[in-house]
Amino acid sequence: MKLQIAKWGNSLAVRLPVAYTRIAGLREGDNIETQVSSAGAITLTPAKSFDKSASVHR
Repeated sequence: MKLQIAKWGNSLAVRLPVAYTRIAGLREGDNIETQVSSAGAITLTPAKSFDKSASVHR
């Protein structure tokens, strides 16, 4: 799918189709990790949130 880059303040932005965000399990306010390859490919990956309840202090 081709998407258009738009100006957002002093930055550029891409709007993601809702179908993509549903598949990735993303919601407004979620964080993502990004990578750019030397060939210019951009990869977006949902960031793993830190689960405080999973950490155990002894």
